[in-house]
Parts: sequence; C-alpha cells; structure tokens
Amino acid sequence: MVSFYHATDGPNWQESSNWLSGRPISHWHGVRVNDQGRVTELVLPDNGLTGEIPPELGELTHLEQLDLAMNRLSGQIPVEMGNLPNLQELVLFKNRLRGTVPSELGGLSNLQNLRLDFNRLSGELPPGLGKLSKLTGFEILENQLSGEIPPELVDLKRLRTLFLSRNPGLSGCMPDALLGIENNDFEHLDLQPCDALERGVLADLFEALGGDNWANSDGWLSNAPLGQWHGVSTDHYGRVVSLDLSENGISGEIPQTLSRLTRLQDVRLGGSRVVGCIPLALLRVPGNDFNALGVPECGVHIPDYYLRTVLLEALGKEPGTEISLDDLESLTELNLRPNFIRDLEGLQYAGNLVTLTLGVSSLPPDPDD
Repeated sequence: MVSFYHATDGPNWQESSNWLSGRPISHWHGVRVNDQGRVTELVLPDNGLTGEIPPELGELTHLEQLDLAMNRLSGQIPVEMGNLPNLQELVLFKNRLRGTVPSELGGLSNLQNLRLDFNRLSGELPPGLGKLSKLTGFEILENQLSGEIPPELVDLKRLRTLFLSRNPGLSGCMPDALLGIENNDFEHLDLQPCDALERGVLADLFEALGGDNWANSDGWLSNAPLGQWHGVSTDHYGRVVSLDLSENGISGEIPQTLSRLTRLQDVRLGGSRVVGCIPLALLRVPGNDFNALGVPECGVHIPDYYLRTVLLEALGKEPGTEISLDDLESLTELNLRPNFIRDLEGLQYAGNLVTLTLGVSSLPPDPDD
C-alpha cells in the first residue's frame, strides 16, 4: 500500500485521509479490510491519482474490489494483477493506460466485472479472457485495440454486458454466440457475424472454382452447418479451420477473399486446374499444398486506389504496374501526407518500413468503385 501511495503521487490526491498515518489501515480513505485485517477493497475513483499502477498491487491477494476509475493513471496494466485470485471487480476506466491487455488477467477466476474503457490500450484482446467463467460485464470501448474479437469470448456464459466499440483497429467478424448478449454496442462495430462472413467467402470460392462441376459438392451453398459441407472442417466455435478440395475437379482462380477465413490452418487443392496465382495472405496458412499447384504467388493485393498510386510513385514504377512482395519489403520510409487514402490493406507486407508519415484529408470517390 505504501508503494501504491508513492507510485500514484499520494501527497497530491484529492482525498488521502489517514494514509501512511498511525491509524489502522481500515481507516485509510478508500480502503476496506476483512476480519483478519487483510485489504479487500481499494476504491479511489476520481481522486487525482497520477503515475503508474505499481506491480506490488499483485501482492494484495485478498483484494476483491479495485476501483481506480477516472484518474490520470498511465503506463501499462501490470501483469501481476493476474495474481489476485479473489478479485471480483477490476475498474480502471477513464485513465491513460497504454500497452496491451495482459493475458494474465485470464487467471482471475472470480472476476465478475471488468472495465477498461476510455484508455489507450492497444494490441489484440487475449484469448485467455474466455476463461473468466464468472464474468458478467466487460467494457473496453474507446481504446486502440486491433485484430479480431477472440472466439473464446463465447465461453463466457454469464456475460450480460459487452461494449467493444470505438476501437477502429478491430477487424474480422463478430462471433455469432455473442450476438445474444443483452447489453452491447455491436451496432457501432462494422463487423459481420462470423457465420455469414465465412459462408459468403465459401460461396465466392464455389463460384470462382467451378463448384457446379466438382466431383463432390455435398452441402455446399446449403443452410447446413459449414462443417457438413464437403471438404470443410470447423473448430469448436464453428469457424472454418480446414479446407480439403483436392482431387475434386476444381478449376479456376483462387479468390482473394479466401484469406478472410482467418482461422484457417490447412488448405488442400492438389490435383486441380488452378490458374492465376496464390494470394499472399494464404501463404500464412501453416498447412497447404500450394507448391503442387504450379502457379506463382500473387502480387500484393492493395484495394485502395490512392495507396497504390502513392506506392507506385515511391517505388518509381509506372501506373498500373503490379506491386510485388519484394517491392514492399524494399521500402524503409513512406510519406502518405496529404492523401485521400481510406484503406491501408497491403501495407502490412512492408516489413522494413521504419518511417510512415500519415495525413488526414477529405475522402473523394474511389475511381475503382
């Protein structure tokens, strides 16, 4: 507690009655203890706390409620917070916390309410949060999160409140089992339900690879669960993880949209008449037989017209020229200001990019639309 007081600028708190005094700790402002004198509550919202949350808080193993909302706390959420087995409420909203959400929070087996909204947290939500079996409320809107909503969140059977909006980097799809949560802000997320998205992707594949002429297309384009479509395997959450259409008479060009099956672990298309090229994003699938197809890798898919234009100019290439993976890996700096760019897809392959200058401008119609 002494470490916490000093780390959060205790002398300048709005209220710090009895802290570090000779009075019993139960008389310190915002602190409650149990019959054994162990701290069970630390409640100091809107109290002028600054600085970083010290890792020593993880030593308060009897803590049941921690409420430090509406202060000016910065830095990261300490991983030691995962060492609080009795914690039921963790409330840190409206601070200036940065970094990722620690995966260690998934070990808080008694946690019921988790509020991390209105901070500056980034990175992906850890799948381990799906282990919080007693969680009823989770709010993390207004941060800088990216990546997909982990399907493991559907394991939170007691969840009644889930707010995720205003995290512009969230992508992928919305796990269908979450759609029934009573209190949510999903209407502010531009995410399709996962089942609808994956059915759409497979429908594109069926059309592009001549599905009407396949040797076996049982279940395809039907309302049956995707795991019952020929060659398709799904995981515990109904997400497509494997696609085996080898020796099935497929022909045509693999659509770029297939890379939207982000849980895909294995793709088999051998013995086919595939033409065109292999979308780069699919090369990340760990199990595949692409080398047996006899077609090259695609150039980098860059859907935004203005980003393609800027990249071609930076690379000294003619308009309309294909941009390769080697081209993007050769870039060390890129100036996108001023610009009309709406989508940075494709830029993730510029692995050697050191300096990226961004700008904001009005958005004219895309000439490709």
